[in-house]
Amino acid sequence: MRKFLAILLSLAMVLALVPGVAFAADPVELAKWSIAGNATTKSGIFSASMSDITSENPLDYSGGNRFGSSGWSQGEAFYFSAPTTGYDTITVSGEVRASKTGPAMVRLQAKIDNFWRDMGATIAIGNTTATTTTAFGPIAVTGVDNVAKAELRLVVNTELAGNGSAIASGGTLYIEDHITITGVLSGGTTPPVTEPPVTEPPEYEVTVAADPAEGGTVSITGSLIKAEPNPGYEVNGSYAVSPEGAAAVTYDGNNAF
Repeated sequence: MRKFLAILLSLAMVLALVPGVAFAADPVELAKWSIAGNATTKSGIFSASMSDITSENPLDYSGGNRFGSSGWSQGEAFYFSAPTTGYDTITVSGEVRASKTGPAMVRLQAKIDNFWRDMGATIAIGNTTATTTTAFGPIAVTGVDNVAKAELRLVVNTELAGNGSAIASGGTLYIEDHITITGVLSGGTTPPVTEPPVTEPPEYEVTVAADPAEGGTVSITGSLIKAEPNPGYEVNGSYAVSPEGAAAVTYDGNNAF
């Protein structure tokens, strides 16, 4: 009895490289001020072009990993700058430390068109009852993508100390550990991912007159078809077609049709 069925055959795969999906590049450190050992170390892609950290107040080191001073007033700030040439999606992160009689909060600002503009939310230090260190960021900074000099500052934006009274002359404010500027390469992508093409295995329609002996052959009738294999049949034997389009397949005898 002649049976018609679709048998799934694996042919030799033709390998080809195709461009994969490009992903946005990861942020990289453009400039980092690391404070330790009573010194500030500059690093990052633009380490040679970074500014020093400056202020209206004389700054010094305290405890080895802090840089700041006492005697703060509203509107005074830490200033720092670095290029962002070729990069966008700029962010800033770092840590600040204040005594309970020092400023209660600071704000990150960027100088755009000669005006200082707020970036992100106010950074509340939390120094209500004791000297406290608070990490901030990453804070997104707009208006400074791909520029020769991004001017930034952490400004005291309150008259109040952490304990709720006026900022005391002896109240301290420090940058602790680091300030870091990051960015993403403009239009940057990771190297294209290459993958072999996804190819559906071909299917042949075959005619089987009877179970062939091991090593025997069955004739192929018709040509390559795209229909799914007939769900009423299950074939566990292995088959091979070589070369593609040959007129016969070899049956290994493991399973009858």
